[in-house]
Amino acid sequence: MIFALLVRNYKIYRGWNYIPVSNGTNFTAFVGENGVGKSSVLEALDTFFNKPTSDWNFNHSTHKSGFADREPTICPIFMLPKTSINSSRNLYKQLETISDITWQLEAEDFHNSNLTVAEAFHKQKRDTLEHSPNAMDEYFLFPVGIKKTKPKELANSLGIFDKVDDYKDRLATEGNFDLESVKSDMLEYISSYVDYIYLPSEIDFESYTKIEGKTIQALMGKTIDEMIKEFIDESVIKNINRQLGNFLDDVSNNLEKYEYKKPGKKQTLFNLTHLSSKVIETYFESKVLNLIKGTETTPVYDFSSGEKRKALIDIAKAFLIKTRKDKSKKIILAIDEPEISLHTSSCFEQFEKIKDISNRDVQALITTHWYGFMPIVSDGLSVYIADYESQKQCHAINLKCFRDDFKSLREKTSGKLPTELELKSINDLVQSITASITSSDYNWVICEGSSDKIYLEHLNNDRKQMYILPIGGSKNVKKIFEYLYLALQEERSNIKGKVFLLLDTDKKFEQYDARDSIKDIKISRLLNSNANNTTKLVKTSDNTFFPPTEIEDCLNAVTFLKALRFFYENGYEHILSDLIDNLEVKFIDAPSGFSFDLRDTEKATLEEFFNLPRVKVKFALKYVELDTERQTLPWFEEILNFLN
Repeated sequence: MIFALLVRNYKIYRGWNYIPVSNGTNFTAFVGENGVGKSSVLEALDTFFNKPTSDWNFNHSTHKSGFADREPTICPIFMLPKTSINSSRNLYKQLETISDITWQLEAEDFHNSNLTVAEAFHKQKRDTLEHSPNAMDEYFLFPVGIKKTKPKELANSLGIFDKVDDYKDRLATEGNFDLESVKSDMLEYISSYVDYIYLPSEIDFESYTKIEGKTIQALMGKTIDEMIKEFIDESVIKNINRQLGNFLDDVSNNLEKYEYKKPGKKQTLFNLTHLSSKVIETYFESKVLNLIKGTETTPVYDFSSGEKRKALIDIAKAFLIKTRKDKSKKIILAIDEPEISLHTSSCFEQFEKIKDISNRDVQALITTHWYGFMPIVSDGLSVYIADYESQKQCHAINLKCFRDDFKSLREKTSGKLPTELELKSINDLVQSITASITSSDYNWVICEGSSDKIYLEHLNNDRKQMYILPIGGSKNVKKIFEYLYLALQEERSNIKGKVFLLLDTDKKFEQYDARDSIKDIKISRLLNSNANNTTKLVKTSDNTFFPPTEIEDCLNAVTFLKALRFFYENGYEHILSDLIDNLEVKFIDAPSGFSFDLRDTEKATLEEFFNLPRVKVKFALKYVELDTERQTLPWFEEILNFLN
């Protein structure tokens, strides 16, 4: 994947600029005001991957002052799994040396003039190693790019890393490799390993959606030409050439002193490429994408602007997830403003699709002005680009803890950045939910965490069409409820859909008296009842707060125990050993929080286990895998009844 981008004197980016692109995840959104350079990042990468020899869009300073000492440069920094390259290849040995140097570089190892950019690289590298301590052993980290030495001349480049002498010295010493040759080898490998597919904001939708076009064939991972050649028997081609040759011979015999032939010795024969190009021209050229609605179809040129934007993402998702067979290449899908022309109610669905694509080992890069994705994409990066104190600044915001990163950025800039971004993220999301339930009968279940969503989707089993949205903690669920309530107070007669908001009963209980006068919005709390050993959905105003109840306490006990034993046998014995031996289902009809009749020490052990990083999500995935009979749970049926 692309780890970061070094860009110099390209479009709006003057001098050297460092832009973080990934924190190890596959989803990245570039955000900021208009004109700060979000789209320029995607365009620069498109130039690097797809049209390096074309005319570049230089920064105005290059036009005024020339190329000397300010060559426009596009240099991505890649982070590729070592397993993607055969260890016996020379390239593997070259990258081992280059990557080892890159991982260990400190900011002071760079030229003083590049110190600011070097510090940004070092910070991102340090953050990556903090979250993934084994990254250095598992991934090659290396820069490789291109620069314009003259308007029509291109050269290979390592960006600011070119001035690090260790690359040249160690490559020569350890493997007798020449640095310039290694740059060429790295570029050649990247071009064969990566497919970069760019969907700009302004495109000719008809040509972009042509099945024989470059974009669709890149999404498929296979050209129409290759497919046609696979099912045409070469003996047919030979027979055609033989028959045509015989025909010309007969003509020449009849003409006696004349013959038909191509000037020169080598005669052109009919081949597979000629046939496939004619098939493409005749069969595919007239075919356009059509939208099916009931019994009618609408061609792409009659789509509304919003339908065209949705179609692009639908096609990308379908081809990348269902059709593409070639898994040897890394796909990078870059989309400029996927929300353009979409109604507010459709933005959430559009971003859900992109998130789904990124979960299928596709690196998804987007620019956007719709910030509603921030509370819902927990595994990804947002890069906030701003002009601040006469400089271009790029700040990496981890979506897993974006509120903390915003707070840190506000402190760092004395409250000047980011400009209303956190507030806008909630506003955009609430607008999307509000528009969807007033314009149509959409149903939403808003919960606290990702593990909650896994259980809820499993329990629903497509019985009811709904969006299940984890929002990151009870505080944010309550905040969404308040915003929705305010937004819908005057619109209650227009509500067609429903929203159910689900809270845990936290150990540190906080009284919350939610209003309930809008019948289509409901917020409730999960609570295990000591009175009858069942899980209830209670009003937030209910002052019963014992026992503390999370969704893991409300599951089927038999399946819960099977999942727990799996974790005991697969790496968590040190935590669960004192608990698992004596654990048995004592009350078969009781939820998991009551069924085992645990002592306080055993409850503490279980709590410690679930508090380990990402254990809740892993446990949820294992639970739904083992729950093959999909045991119904009364409290979830109550949610379904409300939505129905």
